[in-house]
Amino acid sequence: MDPQYRDGWLVFEREDGSDRRRLNRVPDDWASLTPAQLSQFCRAAVPVVGARSTPSGPQPAWTTSEADGR
Repeated sequence: MDPQYRDGWLVFEREDGSDRRRLNRVPDDWASLTPAQLSQFCRAAVPVVGARSTPSGPQPAWTTSEADGR
């Protein structure tokens, strides 16, 4: 696991699954943030390449930067 996510993360995902983003620094009060504040955090979050299912089973989702390095 990437060290920056060891303390948890916050995921932003569109209902249709077309976009998923991961924020590695979860704000303590994230559940009480306004939609505008959450939107700012979403824009700062890292896009994630979706998980895939392969013959060897489900594969984990990777951030875009991790996927580019493979």
